[in-house]
Amino acid sequence: LRAEEGVVLPSHEEVPEGGVGRLHIAGVGLALGYHGQPQLTAERFFRLERYGLVYDTGDVVRVEGNQIHVLGRGDSMTKVRGYSVVLGAVEAMINRCLGLEQCCVVAEGAEGSDKRLVAYLVLDTPDKRLDWPVDPRTGMCPEAHAALKHHLPLSHVPSCYVALDVLP
Repeated sequence: LRAEEGVVLPSHEEVPEGGVGRLHIAGVGLALGYHGQPQLTAERFFRLERYGLVYDTGDVVRVEGNQIHVLGRGDSMTKVRGYSVVLGAVEAMINRCLGLEQCCVVAEGAEGSDKRLVAYLVLDTPDKRLDWPVDPRTGMCPEAHAALKHHLPLSHVPSCYVALDVLP
């Protein structure tokens, strides 16, 4: 893959030298889509006249010469200890399993072994009070952890919880 053929903006325009855009790949070895997942295939694969079938990796990159520097993600996917985690999916499962209406999950820490998921939970709403005790010193919430580990891979279960009155 040559850098000048690998990066386009979301509007499908090529990024100039030093520019920032989403990494897209094309070529002979590219899959035709996700097996059995037509909606995801439609979201991530598309055709460009110049390149044919193109895949949006979701990575935000900068091109310098023939070097591609990955700056991060352009969606809510992140890597935690080598596992790909879609933060929105974790949030949806937390809301469902814990009976919450609002939460936010973020990946904190540097890439590598110390990166972890932190869940910010709104435990009180005008309609109800949920009793999931979060230790404010340690961020531990054994009840939430126990409930979530039955519905999420262990790599997707937050290791720290923060109780909030409202999300900022």
